[in-house]
Amino acid sequence: MNNIKKSASIKYYFLIISLAIGAIILLLRFYILPQLLSAITDILPGDQVKTIENRLSFIAIGYFIFVFLSNIFIWKIENGLRNEENKAQNFLNVNPNDCHAREKLRQILKKRKNYFRVIEPVIILVIGLMVGLFVTTLIIPIYQTIENIK
Repeated sequence: MNNIKKSASIKYYFLIISLAIGAIILLLRFYILPQLLSAITDILPGDQVKTIENRLSFIAIGYFIFVFLSNIFIWKIENGLRNEENKAQNFLNVNPNDCHAREKLRQILKKRKNYFRVIEPVIILVIGLMVGLFVTTLIIPIYQTIENIK
């Protein structure tokens, strides 16, 4: 009876992306970073190596805090939309010819799409900032040391 398709759940999409990026950050922090720091200890002074390690740890911790709070926010939005959708769907099940309930269901699906369109670029920006901080934390001290050597 109902020709309106349900869109993919935002909360599962964001959760999968968060876990994938989190796994990459943990891999970088606990596997690649120690190897890289041991390789550059000959080039950089010990205090700069420790500073790099601390900054990267703060970036990783900040990412996981952001992901945790974002997931709570997104799950709250998604559950609210799901409840509204279920109510409208129940009205349609009782009275399939109710135009108001059909329009309400369309608005809810449209609202879900709009949230998805807004949240995805924000996620990409935050991940880009994390990668940028990660890279600048590693590269700037190396370039400063090379500049001092010249």
